[in-house]
Amino acid sequence: MLKRTRRHYFQGWQMSPDVVNGLFEFLGCFFIGLSVRKIYRDKKVAGVSWRHVAFWSLWGGWNLFYYPHLDQWWSFWGGLFVTGMNTLYVAQLIYYGEVQKLRQAFRGRVGRW
Repeated sequence: MLKRTRRHYFQGWQMSPDVVNGLFEFLGCFFIGLSVRKIYRDKKVAGVSWRHVAFWSLWGGWNLFYYPHLDQWWSFWGGLFVTGMNTLYVAQLIYYGEVQKLRQAFRGRVGRW
């Protein structure tokens, strides 16, 4: 009886550029999720602008159109997750940053009347 080695189990598995890119995109989703979680817990934004995150969200939207044309399905699914998480991040940055500033400004003016 032949002894199976670890090499035997991975025979036929190839790390194509699509798989590597898709895994990076999934990993990016995890790290963006850490920022989303932090903002949700703190309920405030400090030192981060929503504009640059919105740019990367738009780029992610383009990738969702582009990857299937290249037949890169790992990248597509990873991109779907990272774009979704980026979009949630932008929404939180706007809500906890810009909207909260407007509310505080409005309350300050109303309080003086």
